[in-house]
Amino acid sequence: MIGGSQISVVNDYVHLGHHISANLDDKSNTLSRSRSLCGKINNVLCQFSNCDAFVKLRQLDYCAIFAAIGCTLWDLAHSSINDLCIAWRKALKRMWGLPYRTHSVLLACLCDMLPPEYEPMFRTGVLYESVWTAKTKYYC
Repeated sequence: MIGGSQISVVNDYVHLGHHISANLDDKSNTLSRSRSLCGKINNVLCQFSNCDAFVKLRQLDYCAIFAAIGCTLWDLAHSSINDLCIAWRKALKRMWGLPYRTHSVLLACLCDMLPPEYEPMFRTGVLYESVWTAKTKYYC
């Protein structure tokens, strides 16, 4: 008990939008981000339907950046990250009216963005670089 309140034992807890699980599995995190990405993309496609493809692409980029917030905490080898990448690729194909059979390797080149598989790795690398080159010392 803390302050007269009983502490409950849980297997999964959400803190600042991040799912923290007892077994340190990131599936719930990436699943919630994937669902959020789909919702935001649907809003963009609905509200910006008459806009130029470039405007839609910038909005999609914003949605993808929002979905990747906190990805530096994820296990980068986890298979559920692929669900987030699939959602991004489907949205891009839908936005541009491309056939569903369009090869996914071409999409990142067409829009001049990092492939979604590499975005969490890039962000993690940037975080590590900022820690290593910081003037303040971090101690573990």
